Amino acid sequence: MPRRERVREELQPGGPLEPVHLPLVTPRMLLRTARPVDAQALATVLNDRSVSRPTLRMPYPYTLEHARRFATRNPVQVSSGEALSLLAFAREGGELLGGIALREFDWRDRRATLGYWIARRHWGKGLATEAVEAVCRAGFRQLHLHRIEAEVFSFNPASARVLGHVGFRLEGTRRQVARKGVRWVDSQIYGLLASEFQASARVPGR
Repeated sequence: MPRRERVREELQPGGPLEPVHLPLVTPRMLLRTARPVDAQALATVLNDRSVSRPTLRMPYPYTLEHARRFATRNPVQVSSGEALSLLAFAREGGELLGGIALREFDWRDRRATLGYWIARRHWGKGLATEAVEAVCRAGFRQLHLHRIEAEVFSFNPASARVLGHVGFRLEGTRRQVARKGVRWVDSQIYGLLASEFQASARVPGR
């Protein structure tokens, strides 16, 4: 039988993120902070241009040293309240599936920015939607955010669909905001308000 990822006591968020209890558990995933043992899997998954290109910050090539630094820094980010940055693992088997984060918190106006990625071999399975729902639920219900926003490059309609499934609305376009290769690309800004968020069960594969 496949190994089931054990839900054990995790390092817990601190500061303004303290109301969130980790790990976050979804029907298929366990979302937790990184550990040193995750570095090799992280480097393998993220050293893939198709995964890094649609993100705002991901370096490429993504080396084992990048992964080790992240695994060291990530628990500090969470425990200090800087960012709710989590890795997503399969509950069955423990495979690394992706990553997701709330960051750039503005506590006066109660808003944050969302980012996420999924390993290429798991695209099209509805995992991003499942992770986004879980983190938005924590953001709105535990952290009492008023607004969560996300930025998607115009060449990434799949990510825009993920946001739409959860209830995000397209609010505008930033023209030629980043250079990807030899091209300047636009990004689209999406927003979701606490009053609009409706978490519901998703059919796997959606």
